[in-house]
Amino acid sequence: MILLLEYYDEKVLVADFMCRLYERGLTTILGGNISLRVGELVLITPANVDKGRLTSNQIGVISMEGENLTPNIKLSIETDMHLSVLHNRTDISAVIHAHPTTATFFSTVDTDINTSLTSEAFAILGVPLKAPYAPMGTKQLANSVSEAVKKSNVVLMENHGVLTIGENLLEAFNRMEVLESTAKMNWIMKSFKSKNYGKNLSSNIKLSGAKLF
Repeated sequence: MILLLEYYDEKVLVADFMCRLYERGLTTILGGNISLRVGELVLITPANVDKGRLTSNQIGVISMEGENLTPNIKLSIETDMHLSVLHNRTDISAVIHAHPTTATFFSTVDTDINTSLTSEAFAILGVPLKAPYAPMGTKQLANSVSEAVKKSNVVLMENHGVLTIGENLLEAFNRMEVLESTAKMNWIMKSFKSKNYGKNLSSNIKLSGAKLF
């Protein structure tokens, strides 16, 4: 049995990033979830708690097979999704699911978020993929999202929200924040009708002959 005091530093980190998601307006008070792989175990945020005041002793611990080693903690409804993503991407340790308003809007329409508007966005995000809709907390959703992360570090969950991954929590959080910023930029760009707005990064690359990587 895993005691609450074990993995203290890692639990503090998970709780801190969950609070920051709420403080930055990237999710709602009860929404969103975060997981962090630590060796053969996974730390994950709980269900139905105030995400703006989350503390380390509320973070659950599970095995990679899904056994809840902290049975006193009710795990996130999306635990299966987190585990499926971690199984399919052995190169990463952090998974963040949230509901940033603008990026989530793009999950509801047949319009992609153009990440090639700035070099930062393209380098950090690449090309986001959209995972087909499935009800939250289901095996179907876990399968849909975990397939998408095989090809992208950023997934728009159709009519639901966003999932980002990273080698660590900072990288996954940065992708979430940059995605929302880029989605806002797309929205602003679409409000202008002038052809002088919204030049893609690829246009400058072709003119200069430069390469992104």
